Amino acid sequence: MSHARSAGAMAGIAIAILLGCLPGVADADPKRFTSLVTLLKATPEFIDGQLSSPSARCVGGRTIQIQGAGATVPTATVLTNDEGGFQIAMADLPAGDTRLLVTAVRPGPGRQRACGVDSAELALDAGTLSGGVSGGAFVGRLSSSSADCVPDRTIELYEISSDPVFVGWNLTNASGDWVIAAAGGAYEARALPAISGGPDLFNYCRPRVSPPWVFEEPADPAFRGPQP
Repeated sequence: MSHARSAGAMAGIAIAILLGCLPGVADADPKRFTSLVTLLKATPEFIDGQLSSPSARCVGGRTIQIQGAGATVPTATVLTNDEGGFQIAMADLPAGDTRLLVTAVRPGPGRQRACGVDSAELALDAGTLSGGVSGGAFVGRLSSSSADCVPDRTIELYEISSDPVFVGWNLTNASGDWVIAAAGGAYEARALPAISGGPDLFNYCRPRVSPPWVFEEPADPAFRGPQP
């Protein structure tokens, strides 16, 4: 009996060790460990993203891989912070890429082993920004290969006679047109970058800079400037 009890105890220990190496009973619910990559906002230097999951253990310290379309190796990798936030440096992305895949990769062995994989595509737009004088105001148009990158984009105006000085801003309309009150000087317009779309395909709306122009205050108060 003693030998039988000993063999049974050893078998129990072996089973316990085996179970300890496998996901627990709660881990059997795959929805608990799903992951979701979201891209939130953009600056000229960074794209900010967020990795979320029903399981808190699946968000912190995860590897985010950025890879160009058709590439065999990642363009860049970053780690999420404790809350799942991450930043992609624009300087790390090849200038010619127009489509990227942003992936939360599968963790290696450890407490995160059950955490799921998720990818989101990121399309980088092409376009132009114009600026000049019309009807006594500064006006221009933002165009883009992505329709989502045209309306409600922030346009900033800078006086550039010497060091650039911020003058004012406005939003584009549905057609990409923008208007800002005119004043004398040399100017350029800048479209700030933006992120749109989701959840599986996001658009990175690149920053744009218009060609510069010069405007002199008219001597005649009735002057209306060149018409469109």
